[in-house]
Amino acid sequence: MSLHVQPVTELVRFYDKGSYENKDPYISTVTLLYEDINTVTLVGLCGRFSPSNYDELLLYLRDKGVINVKAERRGIWKTDKLVNILKKRKLTCIVKLATHCSP
Repeated sequence: MSLHVQPVTELVRFYDKGSYENKDPYISTVTLLYEDINTVTLVGLCGRFSPSNYDELLLYLRDKGVINVKAERRGIWKTDKLVNILKKRKLTCIVKLATHCSP
């Protein structure tokens, strides 16, 4: 007999100042539901969610290897490839550790 545990949710909190470790108040939160290793659905968005918060979340998802992102807004569900969202937001060349992108 064997056991496999697959994490299917993550709770993301954004802080204007401070941190989770200091138990400071957060400004917004969103839950990530992993349908599989490639697809994440964003649910339960609450609070002030700035464009920079969104960019930070997208880069986090990219670093985790997510390919598809789903979200519902005003009753309409949308699914898009993460790479397309990054291109629209001009984030395709932002990478870790100051490595360089080709022009």
